[in-house]
Amino acid sequence: MRERVVACNVVTYNTLIGGLCKVRRIQEAKRLFYQMRKASKHPNLITYNTIIDGLCNVGQLDKALTFFDQLKSNGHSPSLVTYNVLMRCFCRAGNLGRVFDILREMEERGITPS
Repeated sequence: MRERVVACNVVTYNTLIGGLCKVRRIQEAKRLFYQMRKASKHPNLITYNTIIDGLCNVGQLDKALTFFDQLKSNGHSPSLVTYNVLMRCFCRAGNLGRVFDILREMEERGITPS
């Protein structure tokens, strides 16, 4: 795309990051995420949900939580999707204590679990 001088927008980045996460090329997805920010294309909630899900799917729960914290510090509010991704991953990891922490945070933010 760069060779053809096609500018990427947030939707383009989200699509590419999502594709890389689906095929478990998470390092490349993270690089693209940081390139996106460097290009002044601000990641949105979809971007964060996608990268958090990708990290969870490859077992990088600590890194997923780092992106979750970034999401909040960058002014985004986690959605039901965000919380569901995290709960699913912590359930898979057998960390039910963290799942209940996430549920409490959801309720404090006024988000009803699905």
